[in-house]
Amino acid sequence: KPDEFYAGKRIRDLKMAPPNNLVPFSMSMHHPGQNSLAANEDNATQHLLEENNQLLNQISANIETFKVCMIYLLSLITGHILPNAYWAVGTSY
Repeated sequence: KPDEFYAGKRIRDLKMAPPNNLVPFSMSMHHPGQNSLAANEDNATQHLLEENNQLLNQISANIETFKVCMIYLLSLITGHILPNAYWAVGTSY
């Protein structure tokens, strides 16, 4: 149906010359505080990452303590005394 009007094709076929009077867009031109806002967001993100790292380290330490307590309780229940090597810090179980 060649005589039908198709808006999408019509707009796409238009040739437009770019205007010569436009100034390139720059965030810093319109928002002078943009850089400080980004720096504040970076600082907040860095703080959250450090806090997460501390919490994950604490969780890891708690898990290790739990393991040691469980081994100790199991040794009491079963009557087996475990060698001192099991109680060394950083030992894998």
